[in-house]
Amino acid sequence: MTRMYFFHSVKVLDRAHFLPQIGSGAETRTQYQQLCQALDEYTRKTFYEWTQTVDKVTLHIFLSHADQWLQNMPDMPDKFD
Repeated sequence: MTRMYFFHSVKVLDRAHFLPQIGSGAETRTQYQQLCQALDEYTRKTFYEWTQTVDKVTLHIFLSHADQWLQNMPDMPDKFD
């Protein structure tokens, strides 16, 4: 959910053609990409730690549903033009 929030905010800035192109724009995009990477790493770490505490049968059921859910999610690019 958090990544979607940031993704939407960056897309709004991309559509703001009336804003002048300045150096801090490139810096902001770099920070956004670093934030996305940090969120992905944190999510993987948290998920791994959680899987160590869950019953294996329950985990298998969850993962089968998670795969279906992830396939239906819209793609979110990590880089913007």
